[in-house]
Amino acid sequence: MYKKLLAVFIFVASSLVGLAQKSFSGKILDSTGAPIPGATISVSNSRKGTSSGPDGSFTINAPANASISVTAIGFLKAQATLTESDNNLIYLKNTKNFLEEVVVTALGVKREKRNLTFSSQEIKGDELVQAKDPNVVNALAGKVSGVQITNSSGTPGGSARIVIRGATSIYGNNEALIVLDGVPIDNSETGKVAQGPGSNRLVDIDPSTIASINVLKGAAATALYGSSGARGVVIITTKNGAGLKKPVVTLSSDLAFDQALYPVLQSTYAQGNLGIYRNGEDQKEGASFGPRVDTLKVNGVPVQKRNQMADFFKTGITTSNTISVAGSNAKSSYFLSYSYFDQTGTVPTNNFKRNTFFAKFSTRFNDKVSATIQFNYSGSDRHTVPEGNDLNSPIWTIYSAPISWNPLPYLNPDGSQRVFRNSRNNPYWVLDNVFTKTMVNRLLPIASFVYTPTNWLTITERLGADIYTEQDKFYEALKSVGNPNGVLVDRNSNFRQYNHDFIVDARKKAGNFDLELLIGNNILSNYTQSVQGRGEGLAVNNFYNVSNASTQTYSESHYLSRKVGFYTQANIDYKRILNLSITGRYDGSSVLSKDKSFYPYASAAMGFIFSELMAEKSSFLNFGKLRVSYATVGNDNVGPYSLNTPFYPASIGTIAFPFQGQNGFQLSSTLGNPTLKNELEKEFEIGLETRIINDRVGLEVSYFDKRISDGIIPGVAISAATGYTGTTVNSAKLNTKGFEVLLVATPVKTAHFNWD
Repeated sequence: MYKKLLAVFIFVASSLVGLAQKSFSGKILDSTGAPIPGATISVSNSRKGTSSGPDGSFTINAPANASISVTAIGFLKAQATLTESDNNLIYLKNTKNFLEEVVVTALGVKREKRNLTFSSQEIKGDELVQAKDPNVVNALAGKVSGVQITNSSGTPGGSARIVIRGATSIYGNNEALIVLDGVPIDNSETGKVAQGPGSNRLVDIDPSTIASINVLKGAAATALYGSSGARGVVIITTKNGAGLKKPVVTLSSDLAFDQALYPVLQSTYAQGNLGIYRNGEDQKEGASFGPRVDTLKVNGVPVQKRNQMADFFKTGITTSNTISVAGSNAKSSYFLSYSYFDQTGTVPTNNFKRNTFFAKFSTRFNDKVSATIQFNYSGSDRHTVPEGNDLNSPIWTIYSAPISWNPLPYLNPDGSQRVFRNSRNNPYWVLDNVFTKTMVNRLLPIASFVYTPTNWLTITERLGADIYTEQDKFYEALKSVGNPNGVLVDRNSNFRQYNHDFIVDARKKAGNFDLELLIGNNILSNYTQSVQGRGEGLAVNNFYNVSNASTQTYSESHYLSRKVGFYTQANIDYKRILNLSITGRYDGSSVLSKDKSFYPYASAAMGFIFSELMAEKSSFLNFGKLRVSYATVGNDNVGPYSLNTPFYPASIGTIAFPFQGQNGFQLSSTLGNPTLKNELEKEFEIGLETRIINDRVGLEVSYFDKRISDGIIPGVAISAATGYTGTTVNSAKLNTKGFEVLLVATPVKTAHFNWD
């Protein structure tokens, strides 16, 4: 009887306990309302726990009114009591130290900045939009140490170049790899048909959709990205709607004016030579060494002194309008944005227009599985005139035009151009008759799936694509100085890049050690196609079709390359004082020799946070870290098909095939090298990071020594007896070393105002 009563009692007690257990949901947010993924939620006096998802949400079973503790890297520990609300919002405060914030590193993995063993620098999204520049690269200028930004021109939509820590390859690509939400994207310069720059394709990204940019500089920081990471990496993280309980609509409208800056040119002497006036209408004298213009009269009338640049250039106008909607609930978040950018240049007829639409949706199916789906569409339209040292460049002509010459009207009564010398087009005639028009449509879809079977193991699968089509048209009308019969070029290009990552990330705490092991696989495929038609000898002006030309030539090109990589990284943190990071990667590339297409490389880095050893926290030295690293990185910096010797359409003297209905091909004069192997980069780096005076002043100093061996050089001259003029070889050596210094200060800090 006693045993039966005991069994009933245990059954009832267990039922009551089971009934007391409830499912609670909520979100972990920072002080700004942004989600905190990966936070650990533990039920007090229990072994139960879980972690927050990518949008900060969590679900946990616990007794009613249970107390929980929440911890996350870079934030102070918090205690909270669960309520029966469907959305328990728990806010964590950032730790005091500036360097304890969380940043996005290689492969989109978030790490505490204080524990990084390499040099990186983060720029927040609000700093990018202040520049009012459509190109994200230009917005980084002057903000990151060790980074060189080169602007091709002030043309709307003009190309910009970003190089991190100098040259990595003598002849290959030296620009940094661009990564958008974990997926590499193309940043090539395209649209270059005539003289002058095209656009680097990062111009397709709307800066207002960017939450942050983190620049990874050294080889130890970028080794996980494979061959392309050898040149440094720019990691772009886009915005999301997590942390916003109700829908938030944001409207933004900007207006800016651009004024051209003129070089100082002489404004005293008229057209001519040796003090003798030569009339630009019939004598076509190019020099400006004639008489003083204030003493010159023609037919008894004083000659008007002109400011050619002030007459030609105009005020550029830039407008940018953006609307976005963001919000979230207990399980999902969304962010939608549309923007229209319109920029007219200081050169008349130059302009750049861009429409962008961005959408990002994240959801948590349960406490173990979550997903993020996003896509970015951009449609741009760019109109430019030739630039640089070219007969068609109106800027070159304006700079050299005599102050006594009146370029308007630009046509003579017989329809010919009014020019001051025979080798120049009239700049105003060029505006109406010579141009390049580029239209680009680009789509960037990304899908990420995260499976968290336990609070220490995360499995991520990420798929991304970069797809764009481009239409370029160059037109030069009849009666041009350079091409009197007129020229028309029509080019269509297609670009497709697919990326896939599978990542397993395990994190465990063992006594005084925080351990992490990451392993993964990457597959990258790149395809480019270009078809171009060129017509010379136009029959009708302003008819923009190659069929309008008497001589027509067509060319077509296809390029396909693939990479596959296997990578791993181990991180060991001891008492938040010592950090050790070891990476390894094994890459395979289709552009290298079949026998040498796979190549391994690795890195090792250590950080020592010496400020943690201080017995008492100093009000002067708030943070101090020494770091040292050594890395080797392989680089397949050569174009596809360099192993082969391709055929090209044949030409004999002035005769080019096809000729009289007969086609012909000949081998390239550059011999392919089937033994090409990867370039090898070895880099040593040492650095010091400090924060002093209550985090008001920060100093980061880095020294790096980068050595390149087996550099790939195309077109190396070889004996003509071989039947070829050159080939591609692994022979170059390159050494780049330097110091980087970053000083951050907050001179003024009050309750309502900061000056950084």
